Parts: sequence; C-alpha cells; structure tokens
Amino acid sequence: MTEVKPRTYIVSLMVMAKKPRFKMFLAIQAQRRVRNETEAVDAVKHLTGMKSRKELTVGSEMGRRYEALITSFNNWNNAR
Repeated sequence: MTEVKPRTYIVSLMVMAKKPRFKMFLAIQAQRRVRNETEAVDAVKHLTGMKSRKELTVGSEMGRRYEALITSFNNWNNAR
C-alpha cells in the first residue's frame, strides 16, 4: 500500500518567493529587508509563525495562515 502524502503549499511558497512584488509586500508587512528568496521564506515564516515549511499542509493552521497571507498579497497587489 502506498502512503498518501498530505498536499502542501511548499511549491507555491517557492514560486511566490521569486516574485519581486511578493518580496516587496513581505518587506512592508514584516518591516524588514526582503532581497532574495531565502529572505522571502524567512519573512513568511515570521508573519505566519511557521517554524518549518513542512507545516504548510493544506487544511492545517499554517496552511490557513499562508492562504490568508496570499489573499492579503493579492488584494494589495490588485489595489496598485
């Protein structure tokens, strides 16, 4: 029997962390420099309380916090 792995937002985070506008949004929200992908992931961890990317599973508390952060980013980005 094959073990079913939970769906995660890790790939989404890695894609978003490359986007300049997302890094700008994170810098504003976290009130810190976000110049690269590593700093973007660190800012997401700071803003969501996440300790490890492994926590970013669909339906989990960290997953919901990440979803809310992405919703905030989309609202911010669409307002500009």
